Amino acid sequence: MWVVCVVAGLGGILSYEMTPAESGNSASHWPAATSIPLAADRLTLVMFVHPRCPCTRASLTELSSVLQRSDQPVSAHAVILRPDQVDQTWGNGAIRDQVGAIPGLAAREDAGGTEHRTFGARTSGEVFVFRPSGELLFHGGVTAGRGHAGPNAGTQALDNLLIGLAPRVRQTPVYGCGLECRASRTAHADLLPNGATR
Repeated sequence: MWVVCVVAGLGGILSYEMTPAESGNSASHWPAATSIPLAADRLTLVMFVHPRCPCTRASLTELSSVLQRSDQPVSAHAVILRPDQVDQTWGNGAIRDQVGAIPGLAAREDAGGTEHRTFGARTSGEVFVFRPSGELLFHGGVTAGRGHAGPNAGTQALDNLLIGLAPRVRQTPVYGCGLECRASRTAHADLLPNGATR
């Protein structure tokens, strides 16, 4: 009996880890309302980050690897959520430190979630890549599952884009925690992997 319970439990965990977030109505062109600068002479990459989402560590690891492999300049931004009604230290921790340790990645605060709503991003680890003209070239995640670093279609697409090749895919699933959360529920709680709080 206990074997059945263990197998069922492991199956549930695996199913959860391999279930992508729901997609929304994301930007198909550079949004005019954003305060993030669109580079005029290189690609612009934007990743949205929930600083309390453990799944995002793998996404940042993959992004770091992509940027290290690229010989081409790219304007890369990590947009870190800070909900309303929380203090400036709310997002401090390992994930923000990881962002700061990635060469060439600029950290930007998303106060109140304005930027992720402007882009239509819904999930931590969600990536957008745009041409200088504002054309969207790629949108999606850069892991093969929640919290799983390693080869995946998203990083392969970014690798191709950053050397001037057309990617095989322009959209990939995103695995991570939801960006929409009420500050009153998350200000003093750790985010669980499914976007809930405890």
